[in-house]
Amino acid sequence: MPIAIPRAFWKRSSVLALAFVISAGGAGAVAVWMSRRRLQVKLDHLDKQRRLNRERARIAQDIHDDLGASLTRINLLSQSTLGKLEPAHPAWQDAEGIRSEAVNVTKALDEVVWAVNPRHDTLESLLDYLTDFVGEFVGLTGIRARIHAPQPLPSWVLPSDLRRSVFLAAKEALNNVIKHAQATEIRLRLEPQSTAFKLVIEDNGCGFVQPTAAAVHPGGPVRHGIVGIQERIESLGGQFHLDSAPGRGTRVTFTVP
Repeated sequence: MPIAIPRAFWKRSSVLALAFVISAGGAGAVAVWMSRRRLQVKLDHLDKQRRLNRERARIAQDIHDDLGASLTRINLLSQSTLGKLEPAHPAWQDAEGIRSEAVNVTKALDEVVWAVNPRHDTLESLLDYLTDFVGEFVGLTGIRARIHAPQPLPSWVLPSDLRRSVFLAAKEALNNVIKHAQATEIRLRLEPQSTAFKLVIEDNGCGFVQPTAAAVHPGGPVRHGIVGIQERIESLGGQFHLDSAPGRGTRVTFTVP
């Protein structure tokens, strides 16, 4: 006797096909939702960054306009006072101190404005600012300065804290050259690499015996700003290298990711 046992409905081909279509549609919907979610997160991040950059630009402009104008006025008033006094007058030294301090604060303010302004978040801006600083700072001493960098530079975005830390480290290294090296030439070289850039500052000065790790330690006898420079670069995840010897100058190298 032939016996026919019908398949359970969930095993029928039509039901299986329908289940496959529903599963594929659900998986596609989930994929689309996840893709849209990632895109929305990215858009939210870009919007937040754009609003942050607008605020940074506003702060930089306010600092430049308000404090910069006030410092300029202080400088002009102190110069006017100096012109009305004889150098032997007791107030002359005070007026000169006010003028000198106003100039120093103006320079420090310019560094802050440059660091805060998002327009300068580039490797090219860092090089330009270093070039201007070297021309002004080193040019007054009569030391020749040579600056080498490839053109064009990579269009990398450098955060403000990175730019400021690298600039301050380079500034301290140049200050050491002026104070201690007795050099006639300074060479500054910027070398972009695949995932980092290298900044080399070298001079043809007297050089010195490289201190040991104990001597360079903050409590050791030899500092010359070496510890501060090294800590700034290493705080960025970079590497600091010092090469010097008596009679053959000094080379300082920063490698910054």
